[in-house]
Amino acid sequence: MWTLSFEFQVYLLIPFVFLAYRRFGKTVFLGALLTVFVYCFLARMTVYSLGASHPIIWVTPFLRPESVLCGMALYILRPQWHWGFSIAVAVVAGAAFLSLAPPWVSPVASAFSYPLAALMFGGLVDAGLRAPLLATVLSATPLRFLGRISYGLYVYHFAVIAYSVGTATKARGHAIAPATNAGDYWTLWATALMLTIVAATISYFAFEKWVAMYKVRFAAVEGRAA
Repeated sequence: MWTLSFEFQVYLLIPFVFLAYRRFGKTVFLGALLTVFVYCFLARMTVYSLGASHPIIWVTPFLRPESVLCGMALYILRPQWHWGFSIAVAVVAGAAFLSLAPPWVSPVASAFSYPLAALMFGGLVDAGLRAPLLATVLSATPLRFLGRISYGLYVYHFAVIAYSVGTATKARGHAIAPATNAGDYWTLWATALMLTIVAATISYFAFEKWVAMYKVRFAAVEGRAA
């Protein structure tokens, strides 16, 4: 749940960021985002070169802000280009991302994996909002339900995967890896996914749903009387 700290830092900063946007306008704001990206990119490479071990960079917001910056840029740009361009960007960035080693393995991977991931998911978000067929698919009831329990999916998946891997390794007497035991690996993947969905569903209806009801008291909806 370390990402809560990441999110709190972003949420504390964003109101001031958008006050600056309203004050200085789109061009200056996008230039500032680019400046922040360059600064954080250089900071990441500096920290990496000093021997920072994983997951220091991963859990430090200003060392890998690309996804947050991409989200801000999408909101400001309100893209006018055809949504097919966003899908193409997502596909190309995704292919390039998959060709890299994990970001903690090499300087090249650390440099480019985060911006490529941001472009990939930024393109998918934009296309999901504007591409008719994709928007229809993503609005299907099963996917909307997964969206509703998505935070639970994130919170519990790591523990469930660790449990599944440990149990499968003991039962089979060997490590489960896609290169050596592809069948076992995908069986394990499907099992962990189903168990994660079950855990997240129980968590949502037994706990999260009731807590979320309280946020209505603090919601500010434009056009609604205070």
